[in-house]
Amino acid sequence: MNTKRSVALALLGGFAYETKVFVGGQDGNAEIVDSPGGSAWLMTLAARAIGCRAALVATVGHDPLGDSLLSELGYIGGQFRGARTSKFDTLRFVSIVASGEPQTLYFSPPSPENLDMSQINWSGIDALLLGYCSPADLATVANLRSSPFLRVANASGAILGLPASEAVGILRSFDIALLNEAEISSLASVIGCKTEQVVEEVSDDGALLVIMRNRSGSVAFHHGKQIASAPAESVAVADATGAGDALTVGFVTGLLGGLSIDAALKVGSRLAGRMCTLQRKARVRPGAWLDALSRQGAVDKDDRGGDRSS
Repeated sequence: MNTKRSVALALLGGFAYETKVFVGGQDGNAEIVDSPGGSAWLMTLAARAIGCRAALVATVGHDPLGDSLLSELGYIGGQFRGARTSKFDTLRFVSIVASGEPQTLYFSPPSPENLDMSQINWSGIDALLLGYCSPADLATVANLRSSPFLRVANASGAILGLPASEAVGILRSFDIALLNEAEISSLASVIGCKTEQVVEEVSDDGALLVIMRNRSGSVAFHHGKQIASAPAESVAVADATGAGDALTVGFVTGLLGGLSIDAALKVGSRLAGRMCTLQRKARVRPGAWLDALSRQGAVDKDDRGGDRSS
């Protein structure tokens, strides 16, 4: 994918200061790792790894943790187009990891100062990608129909916080919607229908719908019919966190670069696979994750969104 300029993505979602306590090592000691986290951060990391310009949109507290997050964002070359809240309240998670998924021990949410979408600088943006966000933010972006950029919802469970009568309509109003199998099943259960009906209603004259199926790959639907698919990458999974965010970034970047839907899904799958191989237990700067993701050749040279130095 050769472009005259790098693709510019706005990434909206959670931006958190995460502390993970890894226990159960061979020496019996615990290891504490602090790092940025959240869907907006993971999408930004993936976007920068394939050369996209990335503007992170979130709220960050006026405190040392918020300052640290913005410092790391600048280190990987991302822009901040969100807002600093008026309080000492950066989103924070503390988790313990003994085996498998981390178990949250402590969660400190930010104040309910929501982003004012009308005040965000959207200039130069090719696509706005929503990761895990509030149902209110999801509905707000769904209504930005006259915007010149592509609107993409990686719902990540947020859609389940809306009344069933609204959920399908909101998804249909996006240009692209990505859901995992659990979200599709939950939505069907709430509505009281089969999953096939949800797929048909969302993609019939509405959004291009992509269902992410973990190790079974991804499938795209439009007008109620399957139109493309891609297998998952066969990799040794170190940490699956952010796989869906990476797939979303790779897929959208491929489409914006003129690739077919099949080819763009393959770009997304490759990037998701590489994200899963990152060893995030080590006490290293997140910038090292970016370097590792880039060195692995997350996508073919011609599939890149631009230059990392942009």
